[in-house]
Amino acid sequence: MHSTPDQGASLNRFLSCWLWLAVAGVLLSPCAVTARGDLGADEKAAVELFERSRDSVVYITTKAQVMDFWTRNVFSVPRGTGSGFIWDGDGHVVTNYHVICDAIHDPTGIISPD
Repeated sequence: MHSTPDQGASLNRFLSCWLWLAVAGVLLSPCAVTARGDLGADEKAAVELFERSRDSVVYITTKAQVMDFWTRNVFSVPRGTGSGFIWDGDGHVVTNYHVICDAIHDPTGIISPD
């Protein structure tokens, strides 16, 4: 039984893929992990800062309502995402302008708390 040129090319691709995976498996074998020492003072300060402030960090998603040209259906699409933090007891949030700029300039923009 003779193979066609297409079968030969497929077999060559198959074998080269297997060879590549075998070489990658040897080269990418797991490395030994050694325990590191205690954290430095600056790292401990960063961890402490994170622990104190993490409850005030928020995830922000802005959406806008758009209309499909053909069906005239209106639906929400994501406009921007980012993070911010709660500034005061009234719930004011500080974030970067690029996160909410489309929602501010687009009267149909919605700033969503979820």
